[in-house]
Amino acid sequence: MAYHHYNMQNEPGKTFEVSVVDSIGVSELHPGSKEPTPEQASPSKEEVLQKVLERRVELAKYYVPAHTKKSRLVTESDIPRVVKDGKILHEMALTGRANYTMVSALAHPQMEMVDPLRFYVTLEGVVIINPVIRSTDKHLISAPEGCMTFDTTPMKEVTRYKKIYLRYQTLMQRQKNGKPIEDPLISEPVNMTLTDMQARIAQHEIDHLNGIYIYSNI
Repeated sequence: MAYHHYNMQNEPGKTFEVSVVDSIGVSELHPGSKEPTPEQASPSKEEVLQKVLERRVELAKYYVPAHTKKSRLVTESDIPRVVKDGKILHEMALTGRANYTMVSALAHPQMEMVDPLRFYVTLEGVVIINPVIRSTDKHLISAPEGCMTFDTTPMKEVTRYKKIYLRYQTLMQRQKNGKPIEDPLISEPVNMTLTDMQARIAQHEIDHLNGIYIYSNI
């Protein structure tokens, strides 16, 4: 399960991503990654795996128990927290937990139960803020899903809409001469049509933002 990058059109600026790939070395394990050149001092695959396993233990401390508290809308004053927690969520998605080596996205309520914010982060580090499903195509499809909050629970069949029409915001980085000139900003609302797996991922994460889980034992 994966998202494509959603490039915004309101230049000047570009989408701000909370990528932490380089800091933990996961790029060495990602399918399709280029082999390092002899001149590059890259760790071995075994060293990278060990590092990821050690980080997985540390990152597991950020997960909170399942809860039903709904997330609140993100505002400009929340941006520093979105960036800080978004980087942690991205690393959590990359390193996985228990039955999962990595996942497509994680929502802020999965690491925050006191004041969860309405955003989630995809495997690519794209931040989806204040998402709303405006409409669907009414075509339902069942498929297996799992959840990192229930990391040792077997996957279950979940029915989702095949196509959704999503409205959301993201983080934008203003630039000058190719360099960031200030902290990220919340973008203007964007409309996006998602189908199949992308639509399923968005619906799963929005459920989290609404205090809903695919398992009923909470």
